[in-house]
Amino acid sequence: MPPKGTAIFSGFAGFFQGSSEESRLFCPAKNRDSLWRLRSKKNNEGDVSARCVTYSHPSVDFSDAQISTVELRARDKRVRLVHKDEGIAIIGGVGGHLGTDEHFEVSLKDDGYWWAEGGQPDHPEARIYVHQYQ
Repeated sequence: MPPKGTAIFSGFAGFFQGSSEESRLFCPAKNRDSLWRLRSKKNNEGDVSARCVTYSHPSVDFSDAQISTVELRARDKRVRLVHKDEGIAIIGGVGGHLGTDEHFEVSLKDDGYWWAEGGQPDHPEARIYVHQYQ
């Protein structure tokens, strides 16, 4: 059963120090209850927290959308995503070694495409997961 609406991160706090640390929004393939899940993994001392909100609107039907997830690593620098006429792209998770100098963003550019970009080459394991809805 497809998820009802979508889940969107509304905040992060903490410090990711290892390549296996992450916070992700996901909808299991065998999803019997149509609910999004929020999972955070932390290996070292300290806290990582994430908040998300769910969004649905009568004029926007996500139930038939094809949802794909793209992983952008810091070494990738930039990835072109879906065109604005064909869908939207939102951040679905972050992970790896993220410090004060790392940044990632998903934005709509003048060419009409959603782009994911950012990261620092000092920490190649830093990454974001982007959900594309088409």
